Amino acid sequence: MSYVGSVQKRLRHGQGTYTFPGGYYKYTGEWHHGKMHGHGIFFLGDGSTYEGNFVDGEIQGSGLRRWPDGTTYSGEFFRGEMHGEGALIASSGKKYEGSWRDNQYSGYGELVEPDGMTYEGTFERHKPHGLGKKVYVWLCTLFCERLECVQSPSFADKCVYEGMWSDGLSHGQGRWVSPDGASYEGSWAHGLRHGPGKAKWTTGLLYDGNWTHNIRDKITKCFAITRLAMDGTTPDEAPLVFREEPPPAPPVP
Repeated sequence: MSYVGSVQKRLRHGQGTYTFPGGYYKYTGEWHHGKMHGHGIFFLGDGSTYEGNFVDGEIQGSGLRRWPDGTTYSGEFFRGEMHGEGALIASSGKKYEGSWRDNQYSGYGELVEPDGMTYEGTFERHKPHGLGKKVYVWLCTLFCERLECVQSPSFADKCVYEGMWSDGLSHGQGRWVSPDGASYEGSWAHGLRHGPGKAKWTTGLLYDGNWTHNIRDKITKCFAITRLAMDGTTPDEAPLVFREEPPPAPPVP
């Protein structure tokens, strides 16, 4: 334990450097009546640092935190924790900018994952919660009763979900769109299509009805969209006509 700097009434006051007992922590900066107060730099034994504002011995206000692996956080702190508005750039490539509470994403923010996935909206305890938009780096195909996804070889192929979230899962009203033209708009529950919703497949098939845990109601039929060419029009200009999808042929004995 050692201190080198200004003293007033036998208390650290003004500019000074203090090495804490054991040598793991060290602070250099402003002091006020024996407490770290004002601008300073706090060094930790693992190589990480904090530079910024202190209030009555606590890391509080605006500052910059650096970790040994290159991760940085620049923003607001409260009692030593990331709290308020700030931006994190992780060594893994993850980036987050927005609101924090108790060291966690909380409130409105923008997140970019190392694989290119992005989310913009509200968070609670590090997870999407409330209204938000997520862009997945996955190419998804919607089948009549299931949603299948594979990792996309191109960042141009991205699925998008925009709507309500709860605890990191789509929950409530939302719309999912795939780059191949498939889409679903309606009710979600815990990440699954659940309740009334409209689905469109790349084959032209439509379904507007109820869903239960990602499975469509068996009673309601799917519909197909066809374009009927009319005199003086091209197929693309022809009106949309809805027809019931014919039932499957019986098996051959």
